[in-house]
Amino acid sequence: MTRSSQMIESLPNPERFMEKFTAFLSGLERPPTDVEELTTAQVKQWRLSQAGTAGGYNAITRVGSLLRQDARLVSGPVADELAVRTQRPKSQTQSYGQDEFDRIKRAARRTFRAALLPINDNAAHLERWRVGAFTPGSHDFILGEALDSLARTGDIPRRVSAKGARNPIWRFHRVLGNTSAAATWQRLFLSRLEAAALGVLLMAEFGWNLSVIHQAKVPKASADPGEDGKPTYRIPVVKYRCERLRDQADRLRGITDTHDRTRITLKDTAP
Repeated sequence: MTRSSQMIESLPNPERFMEKFTAFLSGLERPPTDVEELTTAQVKQWRLSQAGTAGGYNAITRVGSLLRQDARLVSGPVADELAVRTQRPKSQTQSYGQDEFDRIKRAARRTFRAALLPINDNAAHLERWRVGAFTPGSHDFILGEALDSLARTGDIPRRVSAKGARNPIWRFHRVLGNTSAAATWQRLFLSRLEAAALGVLLMAEFGWNLSVIHQAKVPKASADPGEDGKPTYRIPVVKYRCERLRDQADRLRGITDTHDRTRITLKDTAP
């Protein structure tokens, strides 16, 4: 595979950019029949025809990059013209007004906190079960067993029937009330809507972008003791060129920890 073909494969939909370029050339009064016949005037005309939009900017940069891989366009006036930098157009997206932005944050905060309160209560119950605070066989003990299974496996203990059905063990079903999401895994984990609300808060409160949120690993349901003995949920994140992570743990605590029982610690994993 040649260097040129490798580059083409690495670009998103390069064919559509080249098709756009060749369509432009075919509309010229004297279109070139090969790259050797391409002129600086034609490259300038192409650049002007695409300027002013994000799509045009992408077409200019992608086509220029591809053409410069041709050995015949490595140097010379046309090569110099292809290398001319094009200014990226300003975004036309309208930002939210401050009032609307505040309403979005409040809605996200309400959604997330509504989920966090029962999660905190169940997490505290699980910690008490693990240190032997409940009498074996009691309601609280069986609930602790169910929560431990949920934390480790994401599901309550089940028994496989002769027909292969995975039925919940009755004592756990009785203690939990039913086997719905709210009665089982949502005792310790966020739903998609609640996780989206947390994502909104991470973006709005701390300036995390989508790539950081996308690459952040979900913390384990079981916290580690923490340096001061308080349960700490650690979130390894990839945040490039970051200089503000050191104070974000305390700010996250203000959002997530209304009972001062858990904290989130951020760990920067990228240079």
